[in-house]
Amino acid sequence: MNHFWRKEFEKNQTLKFEKENYIDLLKISENERLTDIVTGVPSLQSLKNDIENYFNSKNISWELQFILIDLKDFRKINNKYGFLKTNELLRVLAQSIYKKMRRNEDMYKYPVDWNKQSGEHFYRLHTGGDEFAFIIEGNQAEALGFVNRLVKNHFKNISGLTESILGKSIKLSFHCAVLEMDTRDDINDILRKASECYLIAKEGKKDFNICWHPNNLENNFKEDWAKNIYKETRELFDVLTIENKDYS
Repeated sequence: MNHFWRKEFEKNQTLKFEKENYIDLLKISENERLTDIVTGVPSLQSLKNDIENYFNSKNISWELQFILIDLKDFRKINNKYGFLKTNELLRVLAQSIYKKMRRNEDMYKYPVDWNKQSGEHFYRLHTGGDEFAFIIEGNQAEALGFVNRLVKNHFKNISGLTESILGKSIKLSFHCAVLEMDTRDDINDILRKASECYLIAKEGKKDFNICWHPNNLENNFKEDWAKNIYKETRELFDVLTIENKDYS
């Protein structure tokens, strides 16, 4: 009797061990699926999941802002220095931003095909890309404060970083779209609206260009800190606006 009991016990222990291994492997696989392989920051799938989680109840009691930045002329840098070096540059840049994110901020990285509806399609052979998305819990002024910090803390002093990786000091800058998120929207709605805003920002003439929507929230802020943020944004960016765009 003891012999059979021991065999059954050992069998159950083996099954338990295998089950725990399977669970660990599934966790590893899921983490890999939700993480961009080049930069190590959350991926587009993670962004989709989080947006679903944010809006699942449809009773969000706080404001959410969606930020999209696209590194300016990064394709030229990639063509000149090759994807291995530029991938390393993207990884170091993304990690430097990611490690300094505040508790109410999330960062994602995903490939964007702005020409998808044109009938012309292209494919990315490598997972690296130069578009990043952020979700900020807070109002528009707080989102602009975030992008101001991106410029001042990460992009104004990046020459040493590019020189150590590429062998030459290069100025990096970006186009930016800031959009107040709507609980009625899904991921495709948000990305569509952000892309429309981003394409307007691309028309800017400065190193850093930005477009935000709604355009009329600035007058709602009476606090000096908020007014100072908008003022600083106009000093750092070429500001372009969406006119007569219905986002309802």
